[in-house]
Amino acid sequence: IYNQYARLAARTSRECVSDDWQALIRPLFFTSFVLDDQLADAAYFGAATVLLSSASSKTALGTAFLLRARGDVRVLGLTSARHAEFVEGASCFDAVLGYDDLGALKTQGDVAYIDFSGDAALRRAVHERFGTSLAHSLAVGSTHWAVRAEEGDPPPGVALQTFFGPAQIRKRRADWGAEALHARYDAAEKRFIAAARQWLRIVQRHGAAEVAQAWSALLEGQASPDQASIGRLLLDAQVGAADEDAAMSFLRSRPSLAQ
Repeated sequence: IYNQYARLAARTSRECVSDDWQALIRPLFFTSFVLDDQLADAAYFGAATVLLSSASSKTALGTAFLLRARGDVRVLGLTSARHAEFVEGASCFDAVLGYDDLGALKTQGDVAYIDFSGDAALRRAVHERFGTSLAHSLAVGSTHWAVRAEEGDPPPGVALQTFFGPAQIRKRRADWGAEALHARYDAAEKRFIAAARQWLRIVQRHGAAEVAQAWSALLEGQASPDQASIGRLLLDAQVGAADEDAAMSFLRSRPSLAQ
C-alpha cells in the first residue's frame, strides 16, 4: 500500500487520468478501497450504520464514497463545524454531523466506528455514546495528530482494532488474482476521481517557499479542505546547488506527519 510504483502507460484504464490526480489520489484511495472491501467482506460486523470521523480527510471521503455506492449501510461522517459545508457538498455521506452533535445522534441498529482522527477522547465519547450498540471500532488514521493519546483504561465496550491493509490485500490476491484486484481498484479510482473533480481543486506549489507555506498550513489545521497541493521543490533541470540545498534544508526542518 505504502510504497509502490507503476508505469501509467501500461494501464489502459488510467490513460485519461492526469499525473497530478494519480499522485494525489492513489496513496490515499487505495487505503479507502481496501478498507471498504474489508468492511463489506465482514458484513460490516453486523452494523447497520458506519460512522467515520475526520470526514473531510480524503481517505475518509474515499471510503464513504465506496460504502455509499454499495448501499448496504447508512454512512455518517463526523467533522468540525468549519468543514461541515465542504463535506456535505462532496455528497459522499448519507449525513454529516459536527463533533458536538455526537450526543444527539440517532441511529437504528448497531454501529461500526471507523476512526481516521486518532483522537482518543473522541473515540471514548463514541464508545460511551453507543455502548453495546457499537459493533466494531477500527483505528485507521491520525488526522488529529497533535492530540495526545489518552492514558489510562481503554474505552468501554468493544475492543479497538487497528486497520492492517496488507492482510486484506493478500486475501483478495488469493481470491481474485493480482490482475483482477488491480483492475477492480483502477475502476473504483476512476469513479472517485471523476467525482472528486467536482469538489476538489489541485493547487500547484512551486519552489521551497510555496511548499513550506502549504505544509505549514496543513500542520496548523488551516488548509482548505477543498484544495489539494502538488509541490515541486526544484523548479526545473537548471536549478542551482543553492536551491537544492535550500530544498533539502526545508525537508529536514519539518516534522513528519504520520497519517
